[in-house]
Amino acid sequence: NHVHVVLTPREGIVLARIVQSMKGVSAKRINAISGEQGQRWQADYFDRAVRDEEHFARLVRYIEWNPVKAGLCADPSSWAWSSANGDAWLRLRALTDSSRCTL
Repeated sequence: NHVHVVLTPREGIVLARIVQSMKGVSAKRINAISGEQGQRWQADYFDRAVRDEEHFARLVRYIEWNPVKAGLCADPSSWAWSSANGDAWLRLRALTDSSRCTL
């Protein structure tokens, strides 16, 4: 029902465009897989600036434990899409067609 992402936009790239692209591409993919149509995301999003390395570490820890708190897995490394899972990046790259992820 939601997603957490930590990213740094490239110079000149607006965060709202990144979010719009992520939502658009993923909604189309979800609809294609499910055979359903319709809105998949809320219109808005929430962002926050990372203040320092300690804040970054707390943020990553919060994100990695989120699926555990939601009852989706027993520990962060067992969640397939978590940065705590070493295979997450490989799985994401396999599913992502970079030619479709344009801003």
